[in-house]
Amino acid sequence: MSDRVDTVVIGHHPLVREGLARILPSDAYNVVAQLSELADVESLAEDPARPLLCILVAGESSACTGALIATLRQRQPLSRVVVLAQRYDLADLVSAIRAGAQGYLLDTMCSDAFLKSVSLIVQGECVLPSAVLTCIRDTWTADGVAPQADASRAKPAPRPPGPTPLSCRENEILQCVAEGASNKVIARRFDIAEATVKVHLKAILRKLGARNRTQAALWSVSHLGANGTAPLGPTAPTSDHDAF
Repeated sequence: MSDRVDTVVIGHHPLVREGLARILPSDAYNVVAQLSELADVESLAEDPARPLLCILVAGESSACTGALIATLRQRQPLSRVVVLAQRYDLADLVSAIRAGAQGYLLDTMCSDAFLKSVSLIVQGECVLPSAVLTCIRDTWTADGVAPQADASRAKPAPRPPGPTPLSCRENEILQCVAEGASNKVIARRFDIAEATVKVHLKAILRKLGARNRTQAALWSVSHLGANGTAPLGPTAPTSDHDAF
């Protein structure tokens, strides 16, 4: 990078913010602010033409993280947002990406890997945990056979014939699944019985050729979005009761 990148570090704990600011090389990154909450982010001057790197240390609430990202993207549309999470959570990852983040990193990585990942994000790449790739690989392997275990038997899982083979209601329910909603929550949202939700989910799995709701949600990563038409997606079952 020829110029220093203006950088904002956001997190509740001062020690973590200061640590991240010190890790970033001063010849490549210019830490212009260390913020602690949404109110601080909203105090940033709006500058649509300003490229900004935002490193967000995720808290317990993915909804709060999403609100922070949305505010950042609204004020600085050219910003690149990196979420630094304590653990890999598929639902939180989806929430962050939907809100506009370009990276989702884990704080268990070493500083060298962190800096390389941030550099890629600044250059326009999207960086996600390796667990996502593993999940996608396993999802599109037929009959539960890992590719390296038996390459002769492994073949792609069936893809739907069209961009969206689901009905409007099925699309809505799949979006809820991708957001991490349980069957009970979905039933309440649409004022239908939980048994009806399960019927819809079975139809969704059949149409998508998916074995469970996680695979169905992953399908939405490349086919559906928040409005049911653009890419983005996944989450995992919230309980054994919601296994499909």
